[in-house]
Amino acid sequence: MMMLAKRVNFKHVTTHFFTLLLNLVVDGTSNEYGAVVLQTIKKKLIKEYPFFKYVEIRDDSVKVDFAINTVSKQQVGKLFKSVIGMISSDFLKLYLQQRLDKEDLEFFNEIGLGLSS
Repeated sequence: MMMLAKRVNFKHVTTHFFTLLLNLVVDGTSNEYGAVVLQTIKKKLIKEYPFFKYVEIRDDSVKVDFAINTVSKQQVGKLFKSVIGMISSDFLKLYLQQRLDKEDLEFFNEIGLGLSS
């Protein structure tokens, strides 16, 4: 007996994904900052993933158009991987900038891992 692949609702998954990321960035900062971070990532990736236009990021919420359900699973997955890569790097950098003392930050700069904003 052949099993049919379950059709994923990309609108639902994408909404939850970006809402969780927004909440992560907002924690310890502000709604406005969280939105700016995600909007900056969107601007960097929109050419590679034109369907990113279906995602609207606001200060306190994320809205996703139903049209995203027409995009392939592989493309949505690639977008998520790209965003995770960017947010991890940027978030870690910000986290370290906020918590390392001046001498530690200078050391990171000297070894080529500049954490200065």
